[in-house]
Order: sequence, then C-alpha cells, then structure tokens
Amino acid sequence: MSENSSQNPPPGDESRPEEIIVPADAVVDPNEPLQRRKLPFWKRIGGEGFTISLAIHGVLVILALFWVVSTMTESTKTKKDPTTFATGAGGGSNGDKAKNYEHKIKPKNAKALAKNAARITSKSTTATIALPDMPVSTSSSMLNALTSGGASKGFGGGSGGGIGSGIGAGVGGGKNFVGLKVMGARIFANRIAVYMDSSKSLQSYLDRVRGEITKQFPDADIFMYGGTKITVVNGKILGMEKSQLKDIKPSIEAYQKTSEASLPTSNGKDLFKKYDEAYTKVGLGAFIESIRTDPRARVYNAIVIFSDFNDGVVQTRSQGKGEQPMELYADGVGRDKDAADFRTADEKRWMSAWVDHFKRGGSNPPSGPKLYLFSTDQPPPPVLMDCVKASKGKLTMVKWLLTGGNPPENPEDEEY
Repeated sequence: MSENSSQNPPPGDESRPEEIIVPADAVVDPNEPLQRRKLPFWKRIGGEGFTISLAIHGVLVILALFWVVSTMTESTKTKKDPTTFATGAGGGSNGDKAKNYEHKIKPKNAKALAKNAARITSKSTTATIALPDMPVSTSSSMLNALTSGGASKGFGGGSGGGIGSGIGAGVGGGKNFVGLKVMGARIFANRIAVYMDSSKSLQSYLDRVRGEITKQFPDADIFMYGGTKITVVNGKILGMEKSQLKDIKPSIEAYQKTSEASLPTSNGKDLFKKYDEAYTKVGLGAFIESIRTDPRARVYNAIVIFSDFNDGVVQTRSQGKGEQPMELYADGVGRDKDAADFRTADEKRWMSAWVDHFKRGGSNPPSGPKLYLFSTDQPPPPVLMDCVKASKGKLTMVKWLLTGGNPPENPEDEEY
C-alpha cells in the first residue's frame, strides 16, 4: 500500500464528523448526585431587582425636581403686583375661574372715610331699601379692609357678588322702605292710596295737601270725596252692594271730585270704576272696606286719610217694614260720648276685620298696608285709631294748615 492511500479516508467516509475528545475529568458519573449551582450573595438577596428599582426611582426624582424648579421659575417671572385683585367669579358665564385685573386699588382718603356718612334718602316711590347712618366703627372696618390688601370676595360676602344684592332690612316701622316726610310724618311705603275729605270746611287746604303728598309720592292714587262718615247697617258696611246705593243720596257735597284721568295707576282707575258711586254716596266707610276686600288694592303699602274727622261712625239695625232703623252706636262730633253701645258681638265684627287687615301692615315683614291719618281738627274715631296702632302707622295733627304755616322740619319718630 502506498503512502497516499494510507492518508486518504476510505471510500464512503467523507461525511463522517471528527471525533471530539472529552477529558476524563469532565465525564459525569451517572451514579453521582447532582449539586445546585451556587449563586453570588448579591443575587441571592435580590440585589439585581433592588438596583433596577433604585434606577427607576432616581429617574422619577430627577423628573420631579425638574418640574418643581421650572414651575417656581415661571411663577417668579409672572409674580403679581401686591395691589392687584381678583374677582370671586362665583357665577355667570365666566365663573369657573377668577379673573385677574391689573387695575390697582386706590384707597380713599382715611379722613373722609372716618367721617360719619350723611344720611341717604330717596324720593323715588319705587325705592326698596333704607340706608341708615353709617357708624364710625363701620367706616373704620371698611378702611382696614381696603388697606389690608386682600379682597378676593369684595364686600358681598358671597361668591363674587361684589357689593351684594341688598343692604340690611331697612329702618323704622317699614321693611325695606325709605321713610318719606309728608306734612310732619314719615310714611314708610312706596305705593299709597289717599282719601281726601273734600267737603266745604277743607276746600281751601286741598291743593296744598295734594302738593305735599305728590311731592314725595308722584304716583299716589288720590281719591277726593265729601266727608269721612262710616255707616254700618246690620253689621255690614253700607255701600258695598249695588242694591244699597239706589236710594241713597250723598250726605256731604264734595268741592273737588276725583276723575278717572286724575288717577295715575291702573289699580286706582279700576277701583274708581267699580266704587265711585259708593265713595260718592257713602264716603270713607266704603273706601276702607274696598281697600280691605278688593285684590286690586293689595299693591298699596300705606293708606293715607286727610280730614277734620267730624263725621265718625254711625251704626244702625233695621226694624220692621216701614219703621225707622234703630241707632246702635255713634261717635261723631256732637254725639254723646257716654251713650250706650247697643251693638252685639256679631255687629262689631266689621271692626275686628278692619283691625286685623291693618295689623298685617304692622307685622315683620309687613304683609298689608299701614294707616296714616292727618287731622285738622278732631281725633279720628276709635276704630280708626285701633287700625293705626295695629299697623304701626301714625296720627298727625296738622292744625298749622289752618294758619298757613309749614310742617315741622323733623317729624316725630313715635309710632302707634
């Protein structure tokens, strides 16, 4: 055999892999038990996870520090002037976020604020608030509020309401009405109805009285009829039923008469259309009863009556057919004040109804009219005085009219 043939592989062995020689110490004895591979101490205590957690938290801390620093830098650049203010922006279309205004507040002169504020009155008949004298303590507190710098909610105490929607509950006997001076009295109302006795004894004073009233209440409904008699038959005010008026003639002539055109309000015109005949023939009794019972009269906060009050109350009871009515009670001028009162409890109920109606004007808050009486001569009948007291109105004697004088500058504050 030649040398070449000994070095070449035999035919058919070209694809046979080379043999791998394994060291003897690497051979595993199948009978020998397996042993767990020992891990380093760091891995055994979870060091790899801890390292990853530290890395993540470190990144988060860096991001947080970056955000805080950038925010503080931006707020420092846009720092507001300490005298700017923000509205409360409580409601409305832009109320979700307060608006900042760059207008600076200029505090008023401290001396001017320290002075007592002048009394504010209104001659408007639609005024609904009364502003009392502002005490010094209030002025001082306002000054402190203006100079302290904080004004997020204004003076309203609400959510961005500014000055607020109202100032207190009014002063005096009327709620939310300014007391307007009329012939020596303060009338707390904004809508009034007036009954003026236009009989002969008072005709020379009517124009002046009308002027005094309309100066303060331009839209007052003034009803002018003769006398202030209150006639009651069988316990009911005479004149409230059309059938009663047919055979009645006016007992007192009116020297000035109300016309529909002279009444400025629709309520006054409506009352005139319905009750003119009753007012003309019966007088004050029908007027007050219509004020008490007619819903159209509920708009009046006060009823004003001007008269000499010489007529008073006359109450009778019907007798048999053809007989004269029996007089039960009378309190006018020339009547015996000590005369017996023959009325039953039922026949006196009309007086209780009147007092109860005007008592609503004296409630808090008022739910009815107050009664104000102006007399040139006699005190009004007791039933009217009871109504004045119940309503917390006032009786004012105006005898200065008889001499052409003037009403007092400072009306008395006492009320009945």
